[in-house]
Amino acid sequence: MNPLLLVFIIPASAGILGFVIYRLRNEFNFLGTILTLYYSLYLFITTRKPVIHEFNLFQLGNIKFSFFLDQFSGIVLLGIAVVSFVIVLYSFRYMRGLKHFGVYYFYLLLSIAAANGMILANNLLLFLFFSIVLSILFYVLLTVSSEESTSTKNQSFLSLILFNVLISLGISILIFRTGNASIISDPKLIPYNSSLVYAYLLILIGIIGKIGIIPFQWWTLKLTKSTPITIYTLIPMIFEKIIGVYLLIRLSYYIFDISGTSLVRFIILAVGSISIIIACLMAIRTKDSYHLLNFASITQIGFIFIGIGCANPLGYASAVLNSINYLAFQPVLFLTAGSVEYWTKTTNLDSFQGIASKLPITFFACLFAVLALCGVPPLNGFFSKWIMFDAIIKINPNGLNITSIILIIVSIFGSIMTTLYFIKFLLAFQGTKSKCSPRVRDPSFTMWAPMNALSALCVVLGVFALSLSWRTITLPSVRALFPQEVIANPWTFGIAPFILVASILAGIVIYYFKSKTKVA
Repeated sequence: MNPLLLVFIIPASAGILGFVIYRLRNEFNFLGTILTLYYSLYLFITTRKPVIHEFNLFQLGNIKFSFFLDQFSGIVLLGIAVVSFVIVLYSFRYMRGLKHFGVYYFYLLLSIAAANGMILANNLLLFLFFSIVLSILFYVLLTVSSEESTSTKNQSFLSLILFNVLISLGISILIFRTGNASIISDPKLIPYNSSLVYAYLLILIGIIGKIGIIPFQWWTLKLTKSTPITIYTLIPMIFEKIIGVYLLIRLSYYIFDISGTSLVRFIILAVGSISIIIACLMAIRTKDSYHLLNFASITQIGFIFIGIGCANPLGYASAVLNSINYLAFQPVLFLTAGSVEYWTKTTNLDSFQGIASKLPITFFACLFAVLALCGVPPLNGFFSKWIMFDAIIKINPNGLNITSIILIIVSIFGSIMTTLYFIKFLLAFQGTKSKCSPRVRDPSFTMWAPMNALSALCVVLGVFALSLSWRTITLPSVRALFPQEVIANPWTFGIAPFILVASILAGIVIYYFKSKTKVA
């Protein structure tokens, strides 16, 4: 059977078999996700060369519906498969007491299949179909596992449907105007008239809403109180955000050519910049661990938006690499908070005091994920943000302009504030006067092993940044999209790495003097 079909059929079949043969649910779920991971890795390896895979499903008129994989989607498919496997493994212990345990896995595995369908969709209509299916499955998962009020669940579901409607309107205008719904347009469309601009902006607003960044972050924040962390991490934080970014990159680089459209680029850069500023200010004020991590994720997505809006090869590369790095460190942080809540039954950072000594393995994974997210060298976050700064500097080939200067200031602010609020996050775990029960300890292997594996990946992707993160992961898709560009090594020593390191050091110094002032 075609591997493209397998990465969709295997998780769906495993979920169904685990639901029907209840006693073997864990075995089927584990086998389904590990096989999906295996075939995703196989497909990723094959797409490192200029090879495109396609499996035809059916055709309606001039629009072909098929599964499609190229150098870019191969990266995202593998990243989603890794995180899905981690979440399922983590769930074996974390969700064991759930009343609807078997149904939970059934819908979770179907959600993984729907997410893979979104990545593999060869046109926007097929993508939209799987997006709606994922929204419905998310609502059902909330119904069977969350104690959140019915109104909050309904509001979240209706919001996702509304954002899908906006995307569908944009797709409709695009098809009516061009007769094409493919995720790759040849030649690329240039938003030169109002109808194409409206199509792009409607899809963009729908993407921003589904991603849940400023000003639409409210729908994800409402779910933090009682939604199981496995569901919250996998769907709103990973599927919706990263696949939303995936669609935006497709829209901006593969369907449209936004490099010559200042209005569209300005909107993307403005959304990214405003999201970074507001999310950082809200993160520094909150004492809820899930809220802080939610705002941290918005900050990282803001950096990705800036990379997309740069509309040059380095900007594209930084958006892709930042997305992959997000998949490595962000789940670790949410699962760490979930492990602490598992014992303390609270998400308030004031109640975390002394927990690091009781959960040393969990805290170790969290520490490296935080360092990676802040951009500390030589971890993966450092190198992706380095490329982003270089992309900003090279927006104007003739030197820095006002746009580049503003974006540099915003990015420096984001880096400083990220360091500040994650120092607060890490220090919340320290102390000797623990309020926790003496029984608190690192959770079972299936909970701490996945976190440490992703944390180790942050180290590997950083230490081997040139050979793995760049040449193996990012460069093939850059070459496919920009065949005329030659970027042998994107990390040329200029001002960018020093700006990034200085931002981190500034955050540390500011926190130190701030704490001294409070003591005085």
